Amino acid sequence: DAETRRNSIVSLVNICKTVGIGTARASKGDSFPIYPLTTTQTKFVFETLLAAMDDYNTDRRGDVGSWSRIVAMNGLETLAYLAIGATYARSHRDEDAYTQSQKTDL
Repeated sequence: DAETRRNSIVSLVNICKTVGIGTARASKGDSFPIYPLTTTQTKFVFETLLAAMDDYNTDRRGDVGSWSRIVAMNGLETLAYLAIGATYARSHRDEDAYTQSQKTDL
């Protein structure tokens, strides 16, 4: 049903925001590490959100597929920002490692 599809998309995006994209890290004040989405999982989430953009179901309430399309579009924006942030963090981590190795070589 329409509410279930919409709520599942919202939940998927919330999971992505919670775990993030990138390398494992310890959460604040917790001894358990958070394992973020891998590249394969991130791609799957993007594909899922894009597939939700094709929901054109209607019922007596009208275009209920638009509920899924709206939250999928918001989710795509969120996931894109997470992916950009992970790429930015990774490039700076690699740059820092390179700089550190250059200092060691001297």
